[in-house]
Amino acid sequence: MARRRARGTGAPAARARGGGRATEPPGAEGLKSLRKAIRVLECFSIQEPRLSLSEIARRVGLPASTTHPILATLRGAGFVEQDGERDHYRLSQGRTSTAAPTRLPRRPARRSVRSA
Repeated sequence: MARRRARGTGAPAARARGGGRATEPPGAEGLKSLRKAIRVLECFSIQEPRLSLSEIARRVGLPASTTHPILATLRGAGFVEQDGERDHYRLSQGRTSTAAPTRLPRRPARRSVRSA
């Protein structure tokens, strides 16, 4: 027996009405958005510090219509800057130092001297 689909969504009708089993816990949508934003940030590198909207969208596997609001949010939060050309972006200068790995010099281990 074929399952009826909700009109225009491609989702089974029961799921579209809120029925069926839940596949994600509450708040999971926010986590998915955060993962997408992180994937966008990970596109940038020292070798390629400046990328177009279409290149970022291609690399993260999302449509440009989804990628653009993510970039706008990241820009508003100071993580990316829009380059001189309208659809090119780069990591903000203030944030690149945050992302750079920092290594503190190691101190030699101290040995305790015990008297017998």
